[in-house]
Amino acid sequence: MKDFFSYYCYLRRPSDIPTDHKLLFFRSDKKPLWEEYAHGGTWIVSFKRREEEDLNKNWEQLLFACIGEQFETNEVIGVVLSKRHKVYL
Repeated sequence: MKDFFSYYCYLRRPSDIPTDHKLLFFRSDKKPLWEEYAHGGTWIVSFKRREEEDLNKNWEQLLFACIGEQFETNEVIGVVLSKRHKVYL
């Protein structure tokens, strides 16, 4: 957790990331390749522009859950924030 915070404090918040950019966060001991996990999948959560504060809060909670291994499975290897113009209205 200490190593994570030494980097996290310098990262932009999701609301500050330009549209059509990504922020990726993966476990250091795993390959950041979704194809490596045959039974894996993705969750897609959409936010509207007026919900930027919720986006920041939920992104942070998701990262902390991933680091703290709060998921019922160890198959969660990372999370990706992808701001898209068509979705982020």
